[in-house]
Amino acid sequence: QVAETHKIVGAISVQPVCNCRFNMLNPTGNIPWAPEVTGQHHYDPQSIGNISWRHPAGNNLLFEAVYSDLRVTQQTTRQPTTGNAVQVTDVGMNYRYGSRGLNLGATGSYFIIPRWQMTPGFNVSYVTGRHSFKSGVLARYFHTGNSALNDDPNQINQGRSYTFNNGVPTAVQIWAVPFAWEESGRDLSFYAQDQWTLGRTTVNLGLRYNDTSTSIEESHLAAGFFVPERTIAAL
Repeated sequence: QVAETHKIVGAISVQPVCNCRFNMLNPTGNIPWAPEVTGQHHYDPQSIGNISWRHPAGNNLLFEAVYSDLRVTQQTTRQPTTGNAVQVTDVGMNYRYGSRGLNLGATGSYFIIPRWQMTPGFNVSYVTGRHSFKSGVLARYFHTGNSALNDDPNQINQGRSYTFNNGVPTAVQIWAVPFAWEESGRDLSFYAQDQWTLGRTTVNLGLRYNDTSTSIEESHLAAGFFVPERTIAAL
């Protein structure tokens, strides 16, 4: 507490985590898979911090401000025994082995997704015996992804995956890797609420406004086994 009427509270938590056998017992599509198909999900850095300020200005007026900050980078890596083997799904044996090649996201390939989110807010309250008024603003700004970190053509090993039937090849799937995206956005909300008490009657009034905006930033993708360099246009 920096002064008698100014109270500041802050906290931060840093918790790097590894989910090192992701979904080992809950495989995608209910097809059992070998240990080398599971990815190691590393969340590092992973931190959240917040700070708040509270200032009662007299007996009736209160000012409050808050700010929180979330940072996490999810990196999916191979198991030590995986190497660059191509994923094989054997529908006759109902078994999947080799490596991870399920989708172009963090749950199906070898991917890096950094994320951050900032949330500031401010409130003011005025309270008397019969009257209570409160107004404020809350904002959220966020960003997800970084195409520059995802330039590995083996994002899905060798850019392909196979389908077998009891050991006999029947199909090949070609993947447009490496792949990535970047997304930014913001949410803004404003509100005001008013309450009057007159005898045994209470009157409540309220107003709220929300505005949301998101955008996809231009991303430059490296060449892979089966695709050239590409550019994803901004939206």
